[in-house]
Amino acid sequence: MQRRHLVATLSAAWSLPAFLTLVRAAHADSPDRSSAMNLDLKNTTDWKPLCFARLVMQLPPQAAVGVRHTFWGDELVLRKDLRSMELLKQEVAQRQQTFKSLAHKDFGTRYIQTYDLNKRGVTVWGYESGEVNELNGRHLRTTHDYFFSLDPFRVWYSHGDVGQDHLQSALDYQGKLAGQIRALAEGEIPRELGYAIEGGLVRTDEAMAEVGEMWFTLPFFRSPIKRGQVMFEEQDNTHEQLVIFTVTTMVNGSERTQLLDRLSLVQSALMALKGVRVIRKGARKLNGIEGQEYLYRERSSDDRWTAYVFRWEAAGKIDDPYLPNIVVEMNVKLPTTPEYPAPPFKDDDEALAFWDAIVGSLRMRPVVTASGAQISQDGRTIPPVTCGSDEVVPRTGVYRGTLDTSHPDAAYFNSRNALAFKRAGEKMIRLGAYGAEHLVTWTWIREA
Repeated sequence: MQRRHLVATLSAAWSLPAFLTLVRAAHADSPDRSSAMNLDLKNTTDWKPLCFARLVMQLPPQAAVGVRHTFWGDELVLRKDLRSMELLKQEVAQRQQTFKSLAHKDFGTRYIQTYDLNKRGVTVWGYESGEVNELNGRHLRTTHDYFFSLDPFRVWYSHGDVGQDHLQSALDYQGKLAGQIRALAEGEIPRELGYAIEGGLVRTDEAMAEVGEMWFTLPFFRSPIKRGQVMFEEQDNTHEQLVIFTVTTMVNGSERTQLLDRLSLVQSALMALKGVRVIRKGARKLNGIEGQEYLYRERSSDDRWTAYVFRWEAAGKIDDPYLPNIVVEMNVKLPTTPEYPAPPFKDDDEALAFWDAIVGSLRMRPVVTASGAQISQDGRTIPPVTCGSDEVVPRTGVYRGTLDTSHPDAAYFNSRNALAFKRAGEKMIRLGAYGAEHLVTWTWIREA
């Protein structure tokens, strides 16, 4: 198999864009073999936890993190430029004016309406174009959605399209999402249910076709050599990223073929290439999450650089937000500059040590779901802690009281959201269900 054909085959086997940097010859002096990495991997006590989607990772304090989150295909972004309610109102007014200034063939202007989202957000609706769509004969609508918290004041923005048959359901969804978002304190790792976005938490355990992407950079990821003049005489004086590290988590209702099964067809061809070495492959459990990894490296044809492709995957469960598909990738690419910098990793062992230090911290964020069930860091459901009325409380914390649904008054009592804080060993209070207190269950939901 020719090398270019193998690249295409491996890219398809990854099923996500793989950063395969199989080699090309370059004419330059041999690179400095000293490593650019300056992290002490034996002492990670100052590493910071990162709450991302439904996961938690530990990263070095120097790491610069980027994230991207989508729900039902629409990206939700923290707007750091909208620092006050006045700035938000100004942008909403600009959105309205833009729609009003554009003509529509059938409705005069392209502005539809601005809706309040339960005092926690606002959405501006307008027509996407100035006439009916030629393909389906319908008027396509677009929305600009703003969700905010007040203490501290933060704004998250989303932009999407609404079909003619889903107008009310779209507005209901926007209103519900506005009520679900709360701000997170700096460095906060919440224990309640939900999906962590930048600066906040979407408090839901509903599967919303969610996709989360996280990437980070460190100083030694960047080449110290500027690219300078490149192809077609364009100027590109940036410092290229030699190391790409990404984490992707998906709840999208589809099953994935296991990583090693997908790669089995090209394994022999990969091993036949000169300079290729599989460093490690096989099943690997990360803090209880079952997965598989495939780690390999390749020496450049001029034997002056090592490219790495490391990947770990966990195959999720359909529409289960607590067992998502997870993909972790680290790729070290070949420099595009004529002169080579010091490599990010001096050898395979150093690259492997860095990979293990990062992925070894990956875990599910322990939470309590809306039903009161606890989800452990490996995605397993832990039986809830419960007791009955007048019984001894088994664990200190806040309990929610509910009446068994077989009772005709269950809907009334359960809508009251009765909460009680009790310490372990104390006696639980009564819900007040006369003659039916024996049907009451108190479920632990949080510590305080």
